[in-house]
Amino acid sequence: NPQCKIAKAAISGQLHLDIHTNKLTWNVDLLKTQPYWPSWFEGMDDRFLQCTNPLLILSDREWLDERLLVASMQGKFQLSVIPDSGHNLQEDQPDLLAEILIKHIDRLHKLRMLTCHT
Repeated sequence: NPQCKIAKAAISGQLHLDIHTNKLTWNVDLLKTQPYWPSWFEGMDDRFLQCTNPLLILSDREWLDERLLVASMQGKFQLSVIPDSGHNLQEDQPDLLAEILIKHIDRLHKLRMLTCHT
């Protein structure tokens, strides 16, 4: 199965091969962590918007909740959409990711130069 080979290569530490079914299985039963899920995300917008450094959000779609949409329009962070990607952006779209990161770093250098000369 080519998909199993790809998964095993990309996230091998998180999977093991079940010798009885010949299928890859997660090492951790993710459903056992479900009680903790709300605490991982509750208040995340507030914590995110309190950051004072220039931020870059990478996503596979252009979707923000209302508070983040307003903050984006106010220039509190930059959203870059990387289509056809998942959690492993560096593997799914390496060239596009590199281009976005270089532009963001260049922008940070220009901002630093402006603040150093004022």
